[in-house]
Amino acid sequence: SSDGSTIVSGDTTNKVTLWDAATGEMRREMQCGDSVRSVALSSDGATIVSGDGSKVTLWDVASGEMRREIQCDGKVYSVALSSDGATIVSGEDHNRVTLWDAATGEMWYEIQCGGKVLSVALSTDGATIVIGDSSEKVTLWDAATGEKRREIQCDSTVNGDVNSLALSSDGATIVSGDDSYKVTLWDAATGEKRREMQ
Repeated sequence: SSDGSTIVSGDTTNKVTLWDAATGEMRREMQCGDSVRSVALSSDGATIVSGDGSKVTLWDVASGEMRREIQCDGKVYSVALSSDGATIVSGEDHNRVTLWDAATGEMWYEIQCGGKVLSVALSTDGATIVIGDSSEKVTLWDAATGEKRREIQCDSTVNGDVNSLALSSDGATIVSGDDSYKVTLWDAATGEKRREMQ
């Protein structure tokens, strides 16, 4: 959560779990229909989005009740939620990223990628989508138009699936983690590598 008090996890037992970050105690558990590969928490801490199987599911944190279920075309590997809670981004195994209206569940548009989409992130202002896929690339997209802004080739010597992404609050730095056992910091404006940790 934004205040650091809550951790949300998803697992292969088809569960989404809320944990107290200070004590490690479980606060709430929600049962999904399939393995949960990704979770996101709204900035106000009221809503959880999970990617379970080929669905995107919205949960009410206070009650644990399911608010909405969105059926996707492929398995959902990653989800992100805009800071205003209006937009959901899902990354799927058929090389596609989809933007959804969180209030209605309607699809806004799709982005076709060069590989299976394993990680997605949204900038704080909601203007930029960052995508990591199985083609060893990190790409930046304009959230309003769906146009590609930048492509970063990860210089992996082995299978470099980009499994995890994070974007700094000011949007200046991208952090990627891949199958070559590296964590890399990138300049979002130029695509240049800042630092690499093995």
